[in-house]
Amino acid sequence: MKDILDLEKPHPDYVSSPAELMGISASLAILVKDTADKLEKLYPGWLWTIQPDEFAGMVYVFSLRLSGEYGYKLKIKEIQDDETRKFAMRAGGEILERYGCKGRYSRAQLAGKMQDLRGNFIPDLTDKAGRDQKRDRDRVVTKAMDEGRIKFRTEDHQLEDGTTRRELFMQIGGDDDNADQTG
Repeated sequence: MKDILDLEKPHPDYVSSPAELMGISASLAILVKDTADKLEKLYPGWLWTIQPDEFAGMVYVFSLRLSGEYGYKLKIKEIQDDETRKFAMRAGGEILERYGCKGRYSRAQLAGKMQDLRGNFIPDLTDKAGRDQKRDRDRVVTKAMDEGRIKFRTEDHQLEDGTTRRELFMQIGGDDDNADQTG
C-alpha cells in the first residue's frame, strides 16, 4: 500500500504555512484552524485539511490520508455560526464512511482498499440508500460465491490489431448445463 502523504513536497492546493493564509480574513483563518482541530479530536490521525475559499464563501474538507481530490464542500456560514462545527464533523464522518473507514486512523483500515494511479483511495460516491443497497447486494453475492452458487470465469480473445479483449462470465447456480451466464 502506497502512503499518499509526502511531507517533503507541499501540495499546491493546501495551506502548508501561515504565510499562505495572507489575503483571507483573520476570522476565516481562526475558523479553519478551529474546524481542523475539532476534526482531529473527533477523528484523530486522518490528516484533515481545510481549504478556505473566502471569495466563494466555501471551505473544502479533505483527509490527506485518503485523497486530496475527493472531499466535502461546506458553506462558511454553516460552520461559522455553530461553535460545535457539527456540519464539519458530519462532513468528516461522511468522508470516512465513503471510504469504508471510521474513528481513529489505523493503517489496517486502509488494507485492501482500491487506489488510483496517484495513490489516492477510491471513495464510494453513491448516495446513502444506494450505498446500503450495494453493500447488501455485495454481501449476498459474496455469500453465494463462498457457497459455490455463483462462479466467475474469464475468456481472453486476441483481436486482429494485437490487443486482447477479456470477457467476464458469471455462472449462477450449480448445474453447468442449465446455468445462466451473463457476459
